[in-house]
Amino acid sequence: MKRFILFFLLLPVFAASQSCCGEHISERFAFITQRDSVFAQNQITYTGNLRDLRLRTYEAVGNDCQYRPLLVLVHGGAFGGGSFDQMGDIANQFARRGYVVISAGYRTGFASSGPLCPSDTTELIRAWYRGIQDIRGAIRWSKDRHEQLRIDTNLVFAAGWSAGAYICSGLAYLDLES
Repeated sequence: MKRFILFFLLLPVFAASQSCCGEHISERFAFITQRDSVFAQNQITYTGNLRDLRLRTYEAVGNDCQYRPLLVLVHGGAFGGGSFDQMGDIANQFARRGYVVISAGYRTGFASSGPLCPSDTTELIRAWYRGIQDIRGAIRWSKDRHEQLRIDTNLVFAAGWSAGAYICSGLAYLDLES
């Protein structure tokens, strides 16, 4: 738990001390561009259907820094709903500070016995794990395009709310295949 508290408290300080273009605390840019992309095709949902996974990239217009930090935002929705569209306001705020921000979607849903009630806890664990896999895929997609996106692959941050926060904890702590 302390690891995440420190992460959120030290995020602006760490990014400021490591970036080639100075601090990333104040909003320095006025205009933001947005681009939607598919980062994974034909992913199997919990119902067995296929779904493409999308993300939206936010970048500041006029940010000429050679390499910028990447912030990955993960939406909430109790693993049953939500969309990467929900992260637009906060994504714009961080893009104005000089971050490249991606808001990525992940496979939502699980077998349930009622509204937002899983049939058993294993269903929630599966939904959480699918989310971790999908967001890791979005990060790999971004890192593969680091030259085009002009991101520093050593400065990648992830943040989310609700189910997205659980997915971010999985990104941090479930790093070994075992």
